[in-house]
Amino acid sequence: MRPYVDGVLTPALRALWPGTCGPPGTDRACTPCYDLVRRYERGKRRSHAAHYDGHAVATAVVSLSDHGTDYEGGLYVSTSHGQREYAALGRGDAILHRSTLLHGVEVHDVEGGDGRTERWSWIVWFRDSATCEDFGHEWFADCAARGSALCRQLHSTKVGGTPGISEEEASRRMVELSVQAADGGSAYAAIKIARAHLKLLPSSLPFDLGLAERYFRIAIESSAPDGHYGMAQILLTTVKFEASQGGGDARARWSDAFRDRRVQEAIAHLERAAFSGHAFSQFNLGLVHTFGYHGGRGGRDAIDVDLAGMWFERSGIPEGFMVAAGQAGAAGQKDRERRMVDMARSMGYFEPWRKEARQRTGSGGAPGIDLNLPWPPAFDGRVPPEF
Repeated sequence: MRPYVDGVLTPALRALWPGTCGPPGTDRACTPCYDLVRRYERGKRRSHAAHYDGHAVATAVVSLSDHGTDYEGGLYVSTSHGQREYAALGRGDAILHRSTLLHGVEVHDVEGGDGRTERWSWIVWFRDSATCEDFGHEWFADCAARGSALCRQLHSTKVGGTPGISEEEASRRMVELSVQAADGGSAYAAIKIARAHLKLLPSSLPFDLGLAERYFRIAIESSAPDGHYGMAQILLTTVKFEASQGGGDARARWSDAFRDRRVQEAIAHLERAAFSGHAFSQFNLGLVHTFGYHGGRGGRDAIDVDLAGMWFERSGIPEGFMVAAGQAGAAGQKDRERRMVDMARSMGYFEPWRKEARQRTGSGGAPGIDLNLPWPPAFDGRVPPEF
């Protein structure tokens, strides 16, 4: 692989972005620093949420499979407005991109195929340093100073690496840049600031439910699914808080809280996010239809185990596969139960690191997002377990 990296990928990347990568032979020339081969396949990992490659100045993605034969979908480029454009890469095709590109992966089965869906890719990450030193604090500084919301968002994640900067100053600049980016329309920054105002992320910003809602709505205007998920979290948390206030029988109010209209508003937000592929929303919709929250009236008619199972599996996370496995087992669907357990196991459900990793990365690389929403007791008194 080294001859291909040195003879094809690196020269192509330096030619595309000479201002960023520097001329060959200098200590700031773009250099391949890390790589891995990643596999997506049916019954196991099939997606990677939209993200930026913040640890690299540029990335090369080389397909080791054929689009249309081995898989459909695959690598997509995106915008903060939720739009996606898939790249139909054949074996040996490559994409080079900068760290400002929002992208992800979602692999689908080939229609009429043999069911052996599989996508292999080789990813090479470059830095603008012959020794792979991290100069990330420089990458977005100029365009952030010129007022780019995206650059301010990305620079906020790198400013702490500025040589000589104090921890206090780095924290202040990170918040300042994030607020500027959010006010400029950056959905990612808006979500971060909203969570900070909910004290779900460490910052100097005060707890302010109104400002959190304002910034989640900025994200929603850009069709960012995490904005909808954040609003669902606010609505359910408010219902729980109000049920505990005002004296009287708080337990009775909480037991009847599933009828609150705001629970249905939260479900509507989850649906909008789920149809955009938001895994945590899809998982929670599985809980909605398992416990009968939909509609707000309660009763057995509100429970739809088949629809719940679809959402749990669609979520693509091991917790969803395990709940789907339990439901399949209860229905006597042994083959589906084994398949769901195998998928959960392959994604680390039974490993001690899984919960910590989920909490650290959230729904797509951003901490502060909890899979467990504060659902009230259902009509029959059951409460969703925490995962």
